[in-house]
Amino acid sequence: MNRALVVSLWMNLLLLGAVAWKHPTSQAPDLSRSPRGHTSTGVALTTAGRPQPDRGDLPATPWSLLDSSNPAILMAHLRAAGCPEETVQDIIVLRLSRKAYATALSFAADHDRAVPYWRGVDPGEERRFRTRLGDLRDGLATQLEGLFGKEMSAIRTRLLGLPEMSTPESYLPGEKERALRALWRSYDRLDRERSESATEVPYGWSDPSQESARLESLQEREDEIRNLLTPAEYEEYRFHDSPAAKFVRRELPEAQTVEEFRRMVAKAEESGVGFAPPGASMNAVAPPPGTPDPQAAWRDRFQKFRQSLVQELGEDRIAEQQRLETARVQAEQEELGRSEMAAVAREAGLTTEEMQSFYEYVQGLGPELSARFQAARQEATTPEERALIDAEEQAEMEALAADVFGAEKARQLIDVLRRR
Repeated sequence: MNRALVVSLWMNLLLLGAVAWKHPTSQAPDLSRSPRGHTSTGVALTTAGRPQPDRGDLPATPWSLLDSSNPAILMAHLRAAGCPEETVQDIIVLRLSRKAYATALSFAADHDRAVPYWRGVDPGEERRFRTRLGDLRDGLATQLEGLFGKEMSAIRTRLLGLPEMSTPESYLPGEKERALRALWRSYDRLDRERSESATEVPYGWSDPSQESARLESLQEREDEIRNLLTPAEYEEYRFHDSPAAKFVRRELPEAQTVEEFRRMVAKAEESGVGFAPPGASMNAVAPPPGTPDPQAAWRDRFQKFRQSLVQELGEDRIAEQQRLETARVQAEQEELGRSEMAAVAREAGLTTEEMQSFYEYVQGLGPELSARFQAARQEATTPEERALIDAEEQAEMEALAADVFGAEKARQLIDVLRRR
């Protein structure tokens, strides 16, 4: 691994502060009393105490009197001098991001010295390097959130000039919310270290010997969260951010009401499916009979959860949920397909109507074409034969496109599809 990777990983840190250059430097307003560093006789004093001629083109408050290595103190000085709040944030984020970026580069230099290019990959050093970067990133996020009282995503959105995204109103006070995110980050680090050292096993996503340690760590995290929050706050946490709530939102059809969602989360908590192993899913296929299944215990919990959910909501409601979810996913896929088709049409110089006509034409011939070329690929035994079949398929598609809107537009369309 070289410094290019760190540049990629940490470019977002520089982007956080990049727009600071868009804001002109703020001039501090005239104060009713003489600013620090100035005398009433019109003679300015430097920090060394030597008198200097008072020049009107100098800022009212020298930067040396505002600057501080402590970000909180610097923020207080800037605000007291009348600096706009957005500019204060730009300055602080840019300074801390540059410092973090320099630290990341030093980590990369340490890594390069520990693992020269001519040696093989050292898994232990790779894990140490990734852990140091993760800690640095999490530390920067925690520091900025503590300074500004905002979530890191909101800070990044404003500084990058992105459209404001509507976010649900937090159910926790700002201080508790930041403490909760810091706690998550600390346990995420432990989880990364555990997953990096885990042994790969067939038909599974975690080492069975480490599964008990993972579950114990998750339970410790939940216990810490329970101690951090008041009973009322923890009750809201259960239905907003708990493992069970996240599992229900990720894996199950959407609930119709808040009350139904909370009933689903309660059942997920009872069965323990929220603590799913990495990569586990309700749609995952079990391994063949006789093959060790490291997910067996979780699969059993999930089957019991499904049964309890049917008893809680009723078979008709479960069937309706599944039907609505299928329709929603299909609608999203169709919308994505229309957007992609429109983008291809624009790039190829076609109208949306022309592209739609071509799509419907090919769709009608699709099964026959697919079967013909698939059979030919199965019979091919060399890369040269497969390449020839690909060329024949491309020529066939170009001929079909030419039938719809002419040879010139057909070539343009095929070029665009090839580039994509």
